[in-house]
Amino acid sequence: MLASKPVMSPVTLAAAAFASIWRATVATMSAVVETVSVLETTLRATDAPASSAVALSAATIA
Repeated sequence: MLASKPVMSPVTLAAAAFASIWRATVATMSAVVETVSVLETTLRATDAPASSAVALSAATIA
């Protein structure tokens, strides 16, 4: 007799998908915050003008 695999309910699948997406979102936002923090620290250390901040952040995003 074949053993049947346990089937996850749609609610369990949806919860697992949401949790996975949530973790990815939090990780991405943490990386963005870290990048902005490093950018801010770098700009303060170099005493760069605001236009440099815009150019540097645009280069970082691209």
